[in-house]
Amino acid sequence: MRPPILPNGVNHFIARSAMDEIYAALMLVDFPDAITGSLRRSVDALRAVIERTRGDVTTAVGQHRLTIELRRVHTQLESQSQDRSGDQRLGE
Repeated sequence: MRPPILPNGVNHFIARSAMDEIYAALMLVDFPDAITGSLRRSVDALRAVIERTRGDVTTAVGQHRLTIELRRVHTQLESQSQDRSGDQRLGE
């Protein structure tokens, strides 16, 4: 199980960049498996984790933006509803 994607306040672009830099650095290691202990296979597995995490980050950012927008619309609708109920009381 992977840990939570990003702690609060971490920019997802920075996190993605860091993951890509680590992967690129590991890909530069080009020694025989006898020396690296099957590093290439581990790097390939890491790449799969990075891709899944990247998808999770993208989804989380989209959900966060959607939540913010829904709250804004909810507040706006509540305000309009209160304005209408106040207008109806004045007309009585």
